[in-house]
Amino acid sequence: SNMEQQFIDYIKDRFGFTKEDFEGLVFIADNKRVYVTTQDVALEENLPGKTHSYGIVAGRIQRDGKTIKPTTNFFQLFGDKAKSNILDVNAEQKDAFIRGLYFKTDSGPDKGYVIVRWKKYILGCGFLKDGILQSQVPASRIIKV
Repeated sequence: SNMEQQFIDYIKDRFGFTKEDFEGLVFIADNKRVYVTTQDVALEENLPGKTHSYGIVAGRIQRDGKTIKPTTNFFQLFGDKAKSNILDVNAEQKDAFIRGLYFKTDSGPDKGYVIVRWKKYILGCGFLKDGILQSQVPASRIIKV
């Protein structure tokens, strides 16, 4: 489907990923998610009667059917290869982020999804709007402190 291509174009444009970053990997989409997996798994998974899980979920297709939100998993695996729209946070912001809280930030990326990084650790996906960072950490991963 062209969802895969749309996702690849988006992550290249927005985060500066290159084709080489995903060498040997394939993107597969169903109507809700884009998965990233290896070539051999992709072929195996096409056999009838296989379960519908293809490696890791790289992006979730939003209700508008057009926007694809990158997952925290995807960023934790590949985020160190990204070159743009990375938001570096301090210790206090890191704590807020992993608790699923929103916070103000005045540093740089454009409005939209961002890779949130503390020191050299990729924390996951955030959404930046009007200088407010909204944590996109899944509820199951939110750390109650």
